[in-house]
Amino acid sequence: MKNKVLLIFLAIVLVVSLAAFAACKAEEEPPVVEEEEPPPVVEEEEEPPPPSYEWPKEFKIATHGIGASDYAQMTSIAPLIEQSTGMKVRVVPEDSSALKSRWLVQGLFDTKSDSANEVGTYNIQAQSAYATRDGGPFQTRAIIQTFFQAFGIMVRGDSEIRTVYDIKPGTKMSVWTMPGGLELVTAVLAWANLTPDDVVLVETGSYPDNMRMVADGRADVSCLALPSSTVVQELEAGPHGLHWLDLNSKEDPEGAARYNSIMPATIFSPIAIGVESSIGHWGWGGPSLLWTTADTDPELIYNLVKWLDENFDSYKDLHPNNADMSLDRFRGSLDFMYLPIHEGTIKYLKEKGMWTADDDVRQAYNVDLVTSYCEAYKAAIDLADAAGITVAPDSEEWIELWENYKKDLDLPVFKVIYEF
Repeated sequence: MKNKVLLIFLAIVLVVSLAAFAACKAEEEPPVVEEEEPPPVVEEEEEPPPPSYEWPKEFKIATHGIGASDYAQMTSIAPLIEQSTGMKVRVVPEDSSALKSRWLVQGLFDTKSDSANEVGTYNIQAQSAYATRDGGPFQTRAIIQTFFQAFGIMVRGDSEIRTVYDIKPGTKMSVWTMPGGLELVTAVLAWANLTPDDVVLVETGSYPDNMRMVADGRADVSCLALPSSTVVQELEAGPHGLHWLDLNSKEDPEGAARYNSIMPATIFSPIAIGVESSIGHWGWGGPSLLWTTADTDPELIYNLVKWLDENFDSYKDLHPNNADMSLDRFRGSLDFMYLPIHEGTIKYLKEKGMWTADDDVRQAYNVDLVTSYCEAYKAAIDLADAAGITVAPDSEEWIELWENYKKDLDLPVFKVIYEF
């Protein structure tokens, strides 16, 4: 009996011990909390990339004639643009800037190559050959700088004329019969305290012949020599070589002021690109640019400028002038630009952080000035029609009417703000 009681007691102790051990174990181990499954990850849909720009089938550029540097420059770049964009790029040479301008306005070309001086001084102010019914001011816009044109005053290497003041009565001066050709010679002569009546003017109808006249002795001085042009390179290698007359505005500010009184949009600077004999001599000039109309598709111009910027390294060495097509050099020219820039170009410059509040102010002024000339020219043509006056460059009545109308309106001229 005692044994049975003992066994029952031990059994109770064992049960109590096991229960106590289980309780302790439960206190030592925290309860297992079942983790909730994370919510399903909803992947955000990626925005599709913007569609690539669809270039037009053809892009037409009008330049100066064969032998001019802008023709060689554009033909050096055109094959790369074709290969990259699929456009057929046509480069068409034409010596008459007035004709190029009419072609552009008529939509026969997408862009033309010309200097800012040519566009602002002659085209928009409707001087010389531009003073036609369809050839005066229009809403022009600059696309990008092609190069900084630094023209020089050129004589033969064996000439006795060594400075601009060596030009004397009887000197033979070549004159290219383009708009502004005579004004340019007049400005150079003003620097030398002379007038066209003091010298012998020898006219020529093309840029290459304007250079060759000096080499073959038909003229003593050419005032429109582009040092990087192929014809100048040819003459540099000729039997007589070349010499350049300096227009140094720092050393002779009075002479430069006399020049600028006739050609107000001129900048004087050392020649940096061209034949060896020209480097370091002071010439005159300003930026040459590609021009289009204000209503040209902004996306086309934006993508063209972007392509030229992003592919600069691929074409910068293909022609001596191409180095001037960098966006940095274009930015430098914008500080004294007196004509409007195209909307597509401005969009790209803003993306690159290269367009400022000052540029906005300058752009607004330039657009207003061009618009004033466009409106004035249309009104002047209406007056001429009412008076039975023929609108043509060789009509003295028309030229007098237009010039007087500009004076009556007090239209400002296009000019560079230049400090000597």
